[in-house]
Formats: sequence, structure tokens, C-alpha cells
Amino acid sequence: MKAPMDEVSLVHANALHILDAALRRRFLVRDLLWCATCDVPWVPILLRPMTRYYACHNKSCPHPAMPAGLVEHRVWIRFVRLHGVDNCQIPRDRRHEALTDALNRVLVCPGLLLRLEWWE
Repeated sequence: MKAPMDEVSLVHANALHILDAALRRRFLVRDLLWCATCDVPWVPILLRPMTRYYACHNKSCPHPAMPAGLVEHRVWIRFVRLHGVDNCQIPRDRRHEALTDALNRVLVCPGLLLRLEWWE
């Protein structure tokens, strides 16, 4: 049996094409993540029933895939703190729009650090 990360490395290049629009909407920071090392986007992927990850689109990227919930929490909390909003002020179905209005992109840097680039 393969470990989940092994599965990620095998499927992530095609995963974007597998997810339909309704499923992609469940990924809060879709279209915002960008690999600082490879200079390509990170894509949402789904492993097993409803195990969500983001992974670099480059198959040979040295960065491992990241659990979607962890990435989304880190980005959302920074948005909330910077903009002084309460979690309840923006409904879940409007959060992606709020993030794309505020963020140019989120760079995934070595060590899986996230660098948020805000629109000016």
C-alpha cells in the first residue's frame, strides 16, 4: 500500500482535470497558490474520499503536497487579522471571492512558508 504522499506525487499533475467545478469550489485558496521554487501554480487535488490537498503542478517539485485545511486556515487567519473582520462577517461561500479581491497570490516558499502578496 502506498503512503498518501506517494499517491500525491503520482496523481497531482492530472488532478486539476479530474475535479469538477463544484468540487473545486471547496478549495478556498484555489487559483491563489504559486510555487516560489518552480514558478508554477499549485493545484487542488483530492485523494481518497474527500482528502483535500494542494500540490505544485510541477511533478519534480521538491515541496511535498500540503493538506488543504492547513493552508486555508493559515491564509484565512492572516486575512482576518489584516482586515479586522470577524469570521462570521464573511460567509464561507463568499470567502474565496474576498481572498481573491485582497490577494494577488500566495507564494509557497522553501520550508512550506506562505508569503501573501496583497493587492495594493
